[in-house]
Amino acid sequence: MRLVTASQTIALDTQAKALLAAGHDVINLSVGELDFDPPTVVQQAVSQAVGNASNHYSPVAGLQASKQAVCAYEQAQHGVTYLPEQVLITNGAKQALYTTFLALVQPGDEVLVLQPAWVSYIEQIKLAGGVPVSVETTDQFSLDITAMERAMTDRTVGLILNYPNNPTGAVYTAALLQNVAQLAQEKKLWVISDEIYEHIIYGDVPFISFAKLYPHTVVVNGISKAAAVTGWRVGYAAGPVAIIQAMTALQSHLTGNVSNVMQAALPPALSNGLAADWLQQLQLRRQLVLDWVVQHPAVQLVSPQGAFYCFLDIRAFKMDSVTFCQRLLTDHHVALVPGSYFGRDGFVRLSFANSPDRIRVALERMDQFCAILSQ
Repeated sequence: MRLVTASQTIALDTQAKALLAAGHDVINLSVGELDFDPPTVVQQAVSQAVGNASNHYSPVAGLQASKQAVCAYEQAQHGVTYLPEQVLITNGAKQALYTTFLALVQPGDEVLVLQPAWVSYIEQIKLAGGVPVSVETTDQFSLDITAMERAMTDRTVGLILNYPNNPTGAVYTAALLQNVAQLAQEKKLWVISDEIYEHIIYGDVPFISFAKLYPHTVVVNGISKAAAVTGWRVGYAAGPVAIIQAMTALQSHLTGNVSNVMQAALPPALSNGLAADWLQQLQLRRQLVLDWVVQHPAVQLVSPQGAFYCFLDIRAFKMDSVTFCQRLLTDHHVALVPGSYFGRDGFVRLSFANSPDRIRVALERMDQFCAILSQ
């Protein structure tokens, strides 16, 4: 346990909320959750489930209706065929990821983690007894196949993919993903594909589920982002039967079944996907940050093509990312996340999943902060 670090993004969000509770006007652009209300049809499904004798234990792997909804969704959305026994409903995508690592990784096994990366991948691999091996992406945050090959050893058993990416917003082309699939096939790797942001894409690159390209893939997904229900904790894993059976056995001892009430949200949430007007609003919010960056030459940005984050390059200020974020939060009451938490110091992550008015105020405060740093 001494090797494991608590989630730093959650810790920063907690600090921001503490300042807010103390009466400060804090604008929290650190947390990765939409500020929209869940779709009405999803809320209604959950409300109805409360009165439908949902208070008893149910199958660990998930209600049949939930698993069938996942199968129907993956077939319609991605052209990938799953049977219900290839699906495990989990307490959010985070649990699905951790259980996957527990099922696939033996002590000393190495798993490639493409940097910058979401903070929990490395810690979960360590908790499973594995060795996370960091692999740098390109300057544009694209995949570097040569770097991946160089990082592999005879202990490498798998790699974790996440696209659209948190924290960079990178989206990978079909050709690039095909190259990764070919490499995984040659090296006989497992691939864990975190596809939680699949609906949030702004460019012309279509989303392709990695399971469509490579059979030895465990897909991890959920409704937290697309339905704006991060606190409901409903996710799923889909993959080969033997792996899902092993993961189900693990979950039977860890948590048992996912809340029956919250599972009721899965079918309507998967059927409706991300609301079109939500994506339009996110595009407008994203543009606010892009326009701000243009006015600040000291801050660089690779324009995000997906998710709802901007990974700002602040290296020109000659300040580490933790100090930058601490000063910005303490002195100007704007919360961002240090890039060092994602394995890339000199950057900070800004979540634009907040109202346009609040984003504008936050950017004005960042104007003041950057002006001070530039003196």
